[in-house]
Amino acid sequence: MVPHTCSNIVKLTAARRFPRDGRTEEQVDTSGDGILNIVLYIVVLTLFVQLGFRLFPTLRPFPIVATVLTVVIGLPSLLQFVWPAIADALQRNPALTLHDGQWWRVLTSVMAQDGGLSAAIFNLVVVVLVTVLSEWIWARWRTVWLFILPSIVLNLLAIAWNQPVGGSSFASDGLLMSLCGFG
Repeated sequence: MVPHTCSNIVKLTAARRFPRDGRTEEQVDTSGDGILNIVLYIVVLTLFVQLGFRLFPTLRPFPIVATVLTVVIGLPSLLQFVWPAIADALQRNPALTLHDGQWWRVLTSVMAQDGGLSAAIFNLVVVVLVTVLSEWIWARWRTVWLFILPSIVLNLLAIAWNQPVGGSSFASDGLLMSLCGFG
């Protein structure tokens, strides 16, 4: 048995294949799988929710942007497990983006979750929490831009690095980082 050192985990992760798009080259797994990632996500989210309740103990207006983003991202993210063609049509695919001009994938990859159903549900919970708090802090339009802009920039970098699939983590993490800088 090979000991689980950081270098062995990186090598094992880098060797993971993505059979859905028929690629044969090695890829880096960015899906957030693994117990350590799950524990870190839960710790960060718990701290984030506690911060939100401490900053805003009173009733706030209904978060319209958070609701719209959650529905727009949530419907295709969950329906992709019933109809896998949805994920194939929306996910980040560097070859189709660069060679066939399918640049909409830079935006739509936020609606195609990788990592399975549990990761998709977790990502949607993160989207809800981060966008609600952001809408209360930054207001509606700033929340939209702070959600979309990191997603576009990081998806373009992922395409440059030849990384397929997608997820909402680029967008929600970018928005979360803007909120961390708020305090």
